Amino acid sequence: MKKFIHCFFVLLWCFCVNQTKAQAPVTAPAKVYKMPKLDERSFVRDSSGKRYEYTAWSSMVASGRYAVKVATLPNEKPSLIIGRLNKEERKEAMGKLPQPAESTFFKTGEAFKPFNVPDITGQPVDMKQLAGKTVVMSFWFINNNNCRRQIPDLNDLVETYKGDPNVIFISVAMDDKEALNEFLQLTPFKYRHLERGKSIASKYNVNQFPTDVVIDKTGKVKFHTSGYSPATYYWIAKTIDEVKAS
Repeated sequence: MKKFIHCFFVLLWCFCVNQTKAQAPVTAPAKVYKMPKLDERSFVRDSSGKRYEYTAWSSMVASGRYAVKVATLPNEKPSLIIGRLNKEERKEAMGKLPQPAESTFFKTGEAFKPFNVPDITGQPVDMKQLAGKTVVMSFWFINNNNCRRQIPDLNDLVETYKGDPNVIFISVAMDDKEALNEFLQLTPFKYRHLERGKSIASKYNVNQFPTDVVIDKTGKVKFHTSGYSPATYYWIAKTIDEVKAS
């Protein structure tokens, strides 16, 4: 009798275990959705469900700070969702873009012609005195859309290297001090600013804006490009790091 009861409970335990296993949820592999071709007809939203028109979301993506991906919002079918890239995601994305084309005004490896002029605060900017430092320079003017477009990226660069006294950021603006001060009150631009920069620009025949240049510790041009590209800030930072490591 005891043997029978023992066998009964063993069988009952095995039955319960099997039932539990049968009822355990099976996790299906996560679906990978293919990204469709994006165009004017694409229905793009953010994670809150807000819809963006083509001109808005395409401009956001073109800035290099946002990306569109296929995602699933709660209780909905897969949708095209736009989201802001974090610093590492953006760095990875920009690193996949081609290096911006070189400008026609400088040659990589050539000596940068020095100048000595005051900035808009009256402090001298003497390129000869900056020997041994990495100098990042931007030729620009206020009423140029691409110049204004890249200011947030250039400000990010200043923030990244603000603890390094050997990296100097200089803006050569074509505008006068009054116009610059008025603009800077509404749009912070964290470079040191030189006004009426046409005379400096003509020294290098710069006539396309923005034109960005990185000058290494020996006073030679290490990187230069003209026009706007979301990858410009990435390549400036890459060049700064290469100069620092050399």
